[in-house]
Amino acid sequence: MIAVKPCYQGQGYAFELIGKAEEISRQDGMKAMRLEVRQDNSRAIHFYLKNGYRVIEDRDGRYLMEKMLDDHSSPRRS
Repeated sequence: MIAVKPCYQGQGYAFELIGKAEEISRQDGMKAMRLEVRQDNSRAIHFYLKNGYRVIEDRDGRYLMEKMLDDHSSPRRS
């Protein structure tokens, strides 16, 4: 599990964490990243959608989200 403590949210830490995870995954030859997020966590869902993830499955109160990785996909800072 990767999470950002509430007092540090909104300061770019999630952006840095997801970006580093994607970078390492690309270097290791991974083609996609998947994650689960609670359906009531609208802030996280918005963040992931904004950064190229899409919902691929509804899992009993959670969404399974996926982002296809390529050499040109990287998180977008907003």
